[in-house]
Amino acid sequence: LTIAQIVNKLNPETLSELTGIEFERIADIAVGQSPPTNLELVLLAKELKYIGLDAQKLKQMRDRDYQESNS
Repeated sequence: LTIAQIVNKLNPETLSELTGIEFERIADIAVGQSPPTNLELVLLAKELKYIGLDAQKLKQMRDRDYQESNS
């Protein structure tokens, strides 16, 4: 799974409220329009740690996902 797929499968509106990331920005992340920033990764990780996704794992996913799309 990619970060975009994870965010999209969860409720982006709820994630926005829980993380404090603007809904429009969450929507951009959910469709893979742009990678999450380091701060956004940390904010997402605070909510996703309950399913085993910490900031380091999210960073690795982001680097893999967006490196492939930039190649």
